[in-house]
Amino acid sequence: MNRIYNFKDLARPTFFQKLLKKKLPQNFVLEVNNILAETQLMKVTQSDISEIATRYGGNVLKKSNSGLTELYTDYLKHCLTDKELSETELQELKHLKDILSLTDKDVNEIHNKIVGAIYNKSMNDIVSDGVIDKSEEDFLIKLQNDLKLSDEVANKISEQVRGQFVQDFFDKAVSDERLSPQEEEQLDLITKNLNIKLQIDDKIKSKLDRFKLYWVIENDEIPEINVALSLEKNEKCYFQTNCEWYEMRTVTQRINYSGTTASIKIMKGVRYRVGTIKPQRITSEQWKQIDYGTMYLTNKRIILIGQSKNSNIKLQKVLSFTPYSDGVEISKDTGRNPLIRFSTNTDIFSLILSRLLNE
Repeated sequence: MNRIYNFKDLARPTFFQKLLKKKLPQNFVLEVNNILAETQLMKVTQSDISEIATRYGGNVLKKSNSGLTELYTDYLKHCLTDKELSETELQELKHLKDILSLTDKDVNEIHNKIVGAIYNKSMNDIVSDGVIDKSEEDFLIKLQNDLKLSDEVANKISEQVRGQFVQDFFDKAVSDERLSPQEEEQLDLITKNLNIKLQIDDKIKSKLDRFKLYWVIENDEIPEINVALSLEKNEKCYFQTNCEWYEMRTVTQRINYSGTTASIKIMKGVRYRVGTIKPQRITSEQWKQIDYGTMYLTNKRIILIGQSKNSNIKLQKVLSFTPYSDGVEISKDTGRNPLIRFSTNTDIFSLILSRLLNE
C-alpha cells in the first residue's frame, strides 16, 4: 500500500450511461489514483496505466493531464517534507513521470513551482535581518543542491527576495515622509549586504532630498540662509521667497432700494414714483491684495519687504497659522490676519514656522 495516495470511490454513472456502458472521464484519474494507492509505486507499470486509459478512450491521457499532474505534485510534495530529494526519490519521481506519460515541460513546471516555493521561504527567512552571512550562504547552496533546483531559478528567486526586502525597507523608512540619517545609513548598509542596487530616478531622489530636509527641520539645526537684510542681534533667517500679501477688506457689492413705493403713469413710457426710498448696501469680507514683494522668515519674525511698504509680524504675536498649497494664513493676537501667497515650498515654510512657534 502507498501511504501518499488514498483510495477513492468512483463517480456513479446515470441510468442511461450504464445502459450505454459509457465510462465517466473523471473516473480515469480516480482509477489511476487507486492503483497507486494499492500498489507500490515502482511496481506500477506504464502498461497498467495504458490498460486503464484504453477503457476510457485513447485521448483520455491528454484530457486528464491536469489530474495526472496533481498526482505527480502530491508525490513530489511528500518527497520534499525533509527539503531534500534523495536518489531513490528522484528515481521514483522519474518512474511516476513515465507511467503517467507526463512531459519534461510538465514536470519542470511542477518542480520549479513546488521546490521554488520551499527555496523562496528559506530565502525570506534568511534575509529577514538584512544580512546573509557565510553560514547562511552555505545553507542556501546545500538547500539548492538538495532540492535539485537549477541555478537559473535559484538566482531568480534570490534576486527577487533580496530586492523585495530592500524595497519594503525603503517604503517603510519613507512612509512618514521623513528620512533620518540613521535610516539612510541603514538602507545603504542593507543594499550593500544584500548586493542590491535600489533603483532611484531623479524624481524619487528629489523626494528623498525633501524627506531628509523635513527630518532636519524637525529634529536638527534648521539650515540658515544668508540674506541681504539688516537683521536684529541673534536673529537668523531660514526662509525667503517672493510673495503677495493679502488682508480681509469690506467690499460693497451693490446697492438695493427698499421701502413702500408706488408709481403713477404720467404719459406713455414715463412713470412718477412716490413713497419712501431707503438705500441698502450689500457688503462682504473679501481678501484684497495689499502689497507684494519678498518675504523672509527668521527665528524672531515674518518680514515683508514690499513695493509699497515694509511690514513684519513678530512670532510671539502669532497664535496659529493655516497652510495651503499656495500660501499660509497667519492668525495674530491683534490686528488683521494676513494671507501670504507664494507658489513654491509652502511645506518647508510651514514646517519651519511650526517648529519656531513650538520652541
